[in-house]
Amino acid sequence: HVVEHLWDDFYQQWGEGAEARYTSGEVTAICAAVYFLLLLSLYWGQNVCKGVSDVTAAGAIGAWVFVPETVAAPAPCVGLLLKPVVSNALLRAMTTCFGSICFGTLVVAVVQALVATLKQLKYRRMSNCVPLGLPLKLVNCCVDCVLD
Repeated sequence: HVVEHLWDDFYQQWGEGAEARYTSGEVTAICAAVYFLLLLSLYWGQNVCKGVSDVTAAGAIGAWVFVPETVAAPAPCVGLLLKPVVSNALLRAMTTCFGSICFGTLVVAVVQALVATLKQLKYRRMSNCVPLGLPLKLVNCCVDCVLD
C-alpha cells in the first residue's frame, strides 16, 4: 500500500508535472534515485512472481518425468484445488527455494532498473534537458559493455 502511494506521488512529480523543470534543466539526483528505486520495486516484484511460477512449473514437470507415480495418484479433493504434484512444487518454491528466487530476481531487477533509468536520463539528455555527468557516463559505459 505504501509503495502504491509512492508510485502515485512520484508519477505526479516525474511524469505529469515535471516537464517545466526538465526544460529548465532542473533534474535532481534524488529524483533519479527515487525513480530507480521505484522501478527496482516494480521489476523485483514482477520477477519474483514469475520466478515462483517458473519453479512451480519446473517442479511439477520434473515430478511428472522422474517420479510418474506421484502424478498418477488421485487427488484427495476434486474441484478447483491443486493436484498434489503441483501443490508440492508450489510449496517447495515458496519455502526452500524462495530465498534463491528472491536473490536471483533481485540481481536481474537491479540491472533492469539501472538500464531503464539510464535510458530515461539519456532521453532527457538528448532533448537537452539533463546534463549527463561523468559518474553517469561511466555507469552507462559499464552497463553497455556488460549488456552487449
